[in-house]
Amino acid sequence: MGSVVSAPWSPCCRRKRHYQLSKYLTARQIQLVQCTWSILKMDLSTLGVTVFH
Repeated sequence: MGSVVSAPWSPCCRRKRHYQLSKYLTARQIQLVQCTWSILKMDLSTLGVTVFH
C-alpha cells in the first residue's frame, strides 16, 4: 500500500481532522480513506488535463 499523504495544513488542523474522523472510523479505515484520496487527487489532475487539452 502506498504512503499516506498529509494535507498542507498546520499540525493543529491535522490533529483536529484526525480526531473528527476517529469518532466514526477505525485507524485502518482512516488510513484507507487517506490513501484513496491521494489516488483520486492524482487521477483528477490527469482527468483535468485530458478534458481541457
